[in-house]
Amino acid sequence: MTTTAMPTPKRLCAARAAAAAALAATLLATSDPAAAADCGGMTACGCGDIVTADRILTADDPVTNGACAGTALEVSAGISLNLGGRTITCAPGGIGVGLTAASGLFGPGTITQCSRAVVGYTSQHGITVADVTAVSNTGNAFDFVSNDNTFLRNTAISNGGDGIFLVGSGNTVISNVLKENHRGAFIGGFGRSDNVVRRNRVASNTGAGLEIHNDVVSTTGENVAKNRIKGASDGVTPGIGLAVFAAGAPVAGNVIHGNSVRSYATGIAVDGTGLKISSNKAQDGSVGFVIDSESSDVLDNRAVGNQTGFDVAGDENRFENNVAKKQTGSGFDVTGSANTFLDDRAIKNGQVGFVLADVEPGDGNTLTDTRAKRNATCQYQIGDNNIDGGGNRANKSTISFGAGGGDFCP
Repeated sequence: MTTTAMPTPKRLCAARAAAAAALAATLLATSDPAAAADCGGMTACGCGDIVTADRILTADDPVTNGACAGTALEVSAGISLNLGGRTITCAPGGIGVGLTAASGLFGPGTITQCSRAVVGYTSQHGITVADVTAVSNTGNAFDFVSNDNTFLRNTAISNGGDGIFLVGSGNTVISNVLKENHRGAFIGGFGRSDNVVRRNRVASNTGAGLEIHNDVVSTTGENVAKNRIKGASDGVTPGIGLAVFAAGAPVAGNVIHGNSVRSYATGIAVDGTGLKISSNKAQDGSVGFVIDSESSDVLDNRAVGNQTGFDVAGDENRFENNVAKKQTGSGFDVTGSANTFLDDRAIKNGQVGFVLADVEPGDGNTLTDTRAKRNATCQYQIGDNNIDGGGNRANKSTISFGAGGGDFCP
């Protein structure tokens, strides 16, 4: 029996290793602020100053009137800096704004030509960044290694590193625009938890769109939700559009809902235990969904116009009411075991509707009330020891397969 040749979803291990190397390099590069003159309140801020009282920048602040070497401004704990619509520009190798615990940086305003635009110093928690634009910086736009931070409505465009690089737990990342960077965002990290990533707009980055390591989620609701992610406008972007996985402990509690990914080699990839993956759409890539998870619910998702719709290597997942339509290859390519499929549909795909590999006795995948319709090569290719739950239809014909499997190509 033949199946569509696709990369093994265990490739996610390589993504984890690359993330570990990038994290180590960034942690080494993040340092605490050095001493400098104080500014803020009624005192204008110059290059290298420390903001010790709340201030809104104006044309009277020298920091906005030239290129700053070193760190342009550092904001003390509990202090707010508003860019006031002004621009901070760095000399080569400089840092835009460094933030400490419970401080805030607010726009409108722009930070440009820095090595990193905004840095949250290591273990400085509870920072807020809102309405800030970081454009044409050589490294990461927003670079944080801390917990309980909030990022709202920021814009990162054309930066050499990630739009947001955020290692920590309990962070909130909502309604940001991340465009033409390396990765749109890396969020979480090994052993990190409870990060919420919603309603971000991610486009034309050269690497992953959103890469999220969320080992445990104790909060309720949809923590990775309604993000819109697009790859290159003139082809398929390598890598993964939306990746949610654990690096060490199993993922528990991630709810991945209502996201859309377009034009990525892999649209949405998940790895962990106890996820809920619902009402997402992946289209116009190489693989729509890579499901490498265990004991997870995969519900009401759509894969359209990819090479393969659903690449399933995980075990004991529950699939229900998913649709794979108009792939150039197969709709569902299943190499995992003990998964259940109910009311899933494969329609007008270029090769086979459902491909199930051989499994060991007792480890079969169960198909119940599935539909395969108008797929070009065959409707079902069923390997040994998979289980017929009844009600499966190939075009208009009900099929029945035993332990020996079979091809059903009416």
